Amino acid sequence: MLNSILDALEDIGYEGELNPSNIEEVLKQGSHSPVYTSLVSFLVQHLCGFYGIQESVTPATDQPTAESNSCFLMELSGFLREYGCPHRKLVEGPVDQRLQDSQSKLHLIDYLLSEFQAAQIYFTDKPQQVVRQRPYQQTTELSCSENLKQTLICLGFSKPPPSITPFDLFSKLEAKLRELITRFPSAVGTPLLKAQLTAAQWQKVLHYNSRLTQEYNLRQEMLRKRLDVTIQSFLWSDRAKAKEEEVMKSYQPLQRNLARVKQVSLSDLLAARDSLLNIEKTNLNRRGAETPINKVIMGNVPDRGGRTGNMQVPPPEMPSFTKRQADTGAQGQRPQSGRGDRYQGGSGGNRVQGGWSNTGKKSAGSKATGGGRKDQQNN
Repeated sequence: MLNSILDALEDIGYEGELNPSNIEEVLKQGSHSPVYTSLVSFLVQHLCGFYGIQESVTPATDQPTAESNSCFLMELSGFLREYGCPHRKLVEGPVDQRLQDSQSKLHLIDYLLSEFQAAQIYFTDKPQQVVRQRPYQQTTELSCSENLKQTLICLGFSKPPPSITPFDLFSKLEAKLRELITRFPSAVGTPLLKAQLTAAQWQKVLHYNSRLTQEYNLRQEMLRKRLDVTIQSFLWSDRAKAKEEEVMKSYQPLQRNLARVKQVSLSDLLAARDSLLNIEKTNLNRRGAETPINKVIMGNVPDRGGRTGNMQVPPPEMPSFTKRQADTGAQGQRPQSGRGDRYQGGSGGNRVQGGWSNTGKKSAGSKATGGGRKDQQNN
């Protein structure tokens, strides 16, 4: 079940801290683990967004206390009761004893994941009935303010006063950038986009960028799914089924580390330089792509044919049909064979027809018949 849960989290776009290396420890801590409570809060938040439920579950902090743990369990109990959870083990009994064992904690994650995937499938064709939420993204401080802070530090600005307006701040920032570009004209390069676009044109650019991003994400997910199916096909044999856990523990971390398509924004378009137009051929510049096998020179290979122009028409598999010919025997009768003579008193006949009785003595008639034939043969 652990592997199926990790695969399901990967499918829904979960990018939290839960991974194959710490899942057992997280399940052991349960409601006292910030990772476990954050995952439960994430699933509950999306289910509430799908079905319009006015409930929320607050995840535990980095240093959880007894009060925060009790608050988490109470909020989770209220959500499960309003959502209509059919599992009594998760909704009945004392609240502080419902998630005591690892099986119950795992059962809760599996149930919420199943409901989340079912809601995604159900609302695929009914987007007007729900406000779809974006896939899970960790909330970090690397926002616009953090990037602006790093920019000011890099350009040597001191900490701006609290009373400064955004217009004054960006005016000083623009003046500093123009001064650096004048001093070092070749450091930045020429922008790739030199045209001045209107508001309507920028809207079209945003639309095309969104469509391309969806296309690339779909292609990447298809390749990742093909990889998953290939690995699963290797586990069909009886010998491989015994090592399924070992194979998945080695494969899943590698699969999660595959690079995902990054969201390209208008800022990337404005920051693009004309150096992107210089495309180098891969066969002229390998840049570390060489391997020992590239230096192996193959010798003369015998001609194995296979050219369609030199191939002969194969013979027919069966002969052509011909009409059966009529028999050429006398008066249309079958010719007599040697076997018929035995029934006419020949030497090859049986005991009665050849002149022998059951008692082993010859009869007179048989002797005459047999002798007459012998005389005829002698004559």
